[in-house]
Order: sequence, then C-alpha cells, then structure tokens
Amino acid sequence: MKKPLIYSLIGIFLFHTVLLVFSENSRRLKEVQMYKLSEIREPSGLCYNPEGNTLFVVGDRGDVAEISLDGTVLNHVFFPDRDFEGVVLLDGVLYVLDENNFQILKLEPISLEPLSEHNITREFGAFEGISTHPDGSILLVNQVRKLKKQKAGILFLDSETLEPDGRFIETGIVDQAGIFPVNNEQCYYIISDRKNRLYCYSLTEGLLWDIPLPGETQEGIAVDSEGFFYIAQDKGGLLRLEMEI
Repeated sequence: MKKPLIYSLIGIFLFHTVLLVFSENSRRLKEVQMYKLSEIREPSGLCYNPEGNTLFVVGDRGDVAEISLDGTVLNHVFFPDRDFEGVVLLDGVLYVLDENNFQILKLEPISLEPLSEHNITREFGAFEGISTHPDGSILLVNQVRKLKKQKAGILFLDSETLEPDGRFIETGIVDQAGIFPVNNEQCYYIISDRKNRLYCYSLTEGLLWDIPLPGETQEGIAVDSEGFFYIAQDKGGLLRLEMEI
C-alpha cells in the first residue's frame, strides 16, 4: 500500500476518533436553581412523580417529603431512627430505602403513612440508591469504596417479597449513591458521590458515557418530564440542572 494512502487512512481514523471523544464529552450539566430545603436534613434520595409532577425526597435523618418542582414542600413526615438513602414510586406505592437498618419501607404516597417494612439482604454491603426495572423488579445500587474488595453493581429484587431474584449486574462504579432510569428502558443514570460524576449505564451494553457533576456530596438523582435533572446534596439542598449537549 502506498504511503499517501496509509497516511490518508490514518488521518480519517484519527479524525473520527477525535470526533467521537468530543461528542461523548460535549455533554454538561448546568445549574439552573438551588433549593435550600431547610426542613429536610441531609437530602439523600429522589424520585419523580409523573402524576403530580412533583418530587419525593428522603434524607439521612429520617425525613420523607413531597415537593413541587419549584422547591415548595407540600407534605413532610419524619421517621425517627432511620437513615433513608433512596426512594422510588411503583404501582402507587413509595419504596423507601433505609441503609442502616437494611430495610425497605412501603409508604402510601399521599399521606406518607407506612404500609409495611421489609428486611433486605446484607450480602452486597450497604445500598445507597433504589429504582425500578420495566419488568416490575426493584433495583438497588450498592456503595463500594474499594473495588478490589467488593463488586459494585445493580441488584434485582422481587417487588413483592423484596428478595434477590438472582440477577446482579456489575457496573464497576465507585461509591454509587443514586440511580434513575433514562427514557431508554435498559439505561440508567447512576451518580458517584466520591467521584462527583454522572454515569449513563446500559444494562445490555455497559457504560455509555460519564460527565462531571456540579455541586457536592451528591446522593440522589431524578429527571422530570421536561428533562431537568435534580440532584440531592447530602450537605443540604437540591440542585436543579439542565443538560447541555
């Protein structure tokens, strides 16, 4: 093969490589607003409520609240001796993850009254985030600080018994603190508290991309119907963000 042709092919390859890297890194989250949420101590988990166009927020000290998208607290209850890290809405029931007690509480979403509580497995260490799968399963992400000692991933639970159903997908993401589904049924946003990063993870293809996160001590994530991101900060408050591509 002649040298000019080789150089041309190399040039085309490098061009497309640079273009791919640039496109993957062109995303960024821009802060739109900050909600102080002084009533909710150490916010740590979020989920979006499409029916009410609101957010459910939980905190490390046992707070559970429903807030409007402008940060107004609509309902708020306190559960003593609880360390809530995540919340998700499924079939008209709130599932609230209690890290320290290794439990999931089911709450009535309007009154926030408890319906039942369930012990969950301790096999994978502490869990920091909760979500759902299109097949009706509950998903948990565990908090792993050192990947050499333990696998970081997504654990599938039966939504009725809240027992593991045998599926665990390793993500390799350090210090997973929150998970929220992307519009694609097999993709999830996962945040890392220690890395201050947002990951887009496909259950079938693995990691798609990751970008830095604004703010500090990010422990919860949700996205509303208009595509705005909300990040719960353990140090206090809630960030409203917009994705720029």
